[in-house]
Amino acid sequence: MVLIQPFFGGTKRTASELRLAEDGTIPQPITDMMWNLSLPVGVDRDSEYSNPTVDGGAKVLDRIKELGWRVEVFGCEGDPLVDRGRELVQLLKGKGVRVMGHFYEGRRHGIFIGDPSMSTKTDKRLKGFISHLTLALGTSMAYFKLSNQGKEKNWQIIVSLSID
Repeated sequence: MVLIQPFFGGTKRTASELRLAEDGTIPQPITDMMWNLSLPVGVDRDSEYSNPTVDGGAKVLDRIKELGWRVEVFGCEGDPLVDRGRELVQLLKGKGVRVMGHFYEGRRHGIFIGDPSMSTKTDKRLKGFISHLTLALGTSMAYFKLSNQGKEKNWQIIVSLSID
């Protein structure tokens, strides 16, 4: 599973959320509104839908371990959500999940598709991640393409595996 700047929340603000409350990309009032619009009625940001780390972690995290999934989490210090990604990585490690966290200095939320140098870093890591999967699955061929067709908002990841 690959999580690039995952959008998690919680009722208690993290240090990065407080430090970057007036962020130009995703300021706190916008993230609050997004959660209010997306969560079921009567549920707060500490539900399993928005905060997988609350109360020792959502049950789905145990399932990730049982299934033997590998997890890669990407984030940037200039993203208000970065601490949520770090918390998830630590929790998954504590549960014995094979997880890698890739956190970069500076930047902002959405930088992995808006900055070619960050896209290149992510592309290299994802290729390595997928190459490992092809070896683990015993595949003969893997095709990986990360393309935005010249349009910042239309990224796609195409993975094709041929299993012997």
